[in-house]
Amino acid sequence: MPAAYQGTVFRSGASPILNLRPPEGMTAQRQRHTLDFLQKMNEMDTLDGDSEMAARISSYELAFRMQSEATGLVNFSDETSTTRALYGLDQDASSMLDEVLKTVAAKGRTVVMTSHDLARAEDLATRFDILSRGVISASASLTELKKTNLLTFYKQALAA
Repeated sequence: MPAAYQGTVFRSGASPILNLRPPEGMTAQRQRHTLDFLQKMNEMDTLDGDSEMAARISSYELAFRMQSEATGLVNFSDETSTTRALYGLDQDASSMLDEVLKTVAAKGRTVVMTSHDLARAEDLATRFDILSRGVISASASLTELKKTNLLTFYKQALAA
């Protein structure tokens, strides 16, 4: 699936979101100067009332503000080990849960799982369903999904 349609992956470890922090050597002052320069350039681009450009600039500025706030959101050091395990940050706990799900599925039971981690879902699931307004709007095996354009699959599911 194209990156534009994917969620943000949170990883365990010191950097839960890749590329969240400025590159090494980028001081706060240098970043501020760069952003101020970009703001001046943006103002020059929107002097003629170009609403599409203004909207695009606004979207980028919102993304930057969200990125700036995200660093505080991914600090789980104050959470208990139990809470971190529930978040899926404990690799051992996640691996044990995966094994339980595989065992239950191997016994012919239906397991319903939601996940943003497609690699993990591929490892655990044989069938994928998309719910739209509480109704299964699309259903396919992993083999069927790999034969089709995944974006087309999602669009069809959402149109149903």
